[in-house]
Amino acid sequence: MMMGVRVPVFSWGCRYAVLALRAERLHQATTGHRLIEYRGPEAWIEDLQDEVPVPAAELVKDADELLAGLPALMLDQTLITELRKTVEEIRAVVDAGQGQPTSPPRRLFVDVDALFGAK
Repeated sequence: MMMGVRVPVFSWGCRYAVLALRAERLHQATTGHRLIEYRGPEAWIEDLQDEVPVPAAELVKDADELLAGLPALMLDQTLITELRKTVEEIRAVVDAGQGQPTSPPRRLFVDVDALFGAK
């Protein structure tokens, strides 16, 4: 394992999962509908359950930071394209309507387990 390759992916992947889970919580609270189909560590869901909901503006900022960090990841270009699309869609949903999330045309799939297994 090359530390310079895997560590950034893990760090980015953790932030990606947290963004998705926080966006899911905000979306459910404001619309009553699910946004994310999440596949990843269940403990991360539990860790965020007691957290004060994060404002939409902060989630947008977090999404922008994730998008800026994508080019530095040493991943397959197809995976990077999928990750970019998902983060952009999360950002658009939480940013729409002055912080009042809207529903995307589809439920977003966030597979953190696959990301951590990516080569």
